[in-house]
Amino acid sequence: MPFTPEEYKKIINEIDGRKDLNPYVKEEMKKEVINRNPKWVPGVNTEPKEKLNPSSSAITSLRITPDNKIAIRYRNGSKEYTYTGGATVHDAAKAVLELINSSSIGRDINTKIPGSWGNRHYDAGHA
Repeated sequence: MPFTPEEYKKIINEIDGRKDLNPYVKEEMKKEVINRNPKWVPGVNTEPKEKLNPSSSAITSLRITPDNKIAIRYRNGSKEYTYTGGATVHDAAKAVLELINSSSIGRDINTKIPGSWGNRHYDAGHA
C-alpha cells in the first residue's frame, strides 16, 4: 500500500532520529523506503518511479514547469513551447505520460489535428 506524504515524513524522521546508524546508512535506508513505495509523491520523489526512455524525431526535451505546464522544445528550434498540464503536478505528469505513450509524439503534439494531445493541451497564452 502506498505511503502518504505524512507517512513518509514520519518514517524518514524515525530513520533520521536513530543514533545507532551512520549518515550513509541512514540515507540508504531512506532511499529504500522511497523506492519501495509504488506511488510517486510530490515533495518526496525527485525522479520518475520508472525509467522512461521515449524517443522522438520531433522534440529534444520535455519537462513539467513549476506551474504544472508542460514545456516542449522542438528539435529544429531553440524556443520552448508550453502546453497545459493540469491543476496539479500529478495531472501534468499524467498528461506527459499520455504523450510519451502515444504511437507518434511528433504527430500527437500537432495542435492542428482535432483531438490530438497538442490540440487538447494547447496553451493559448503562450502561443
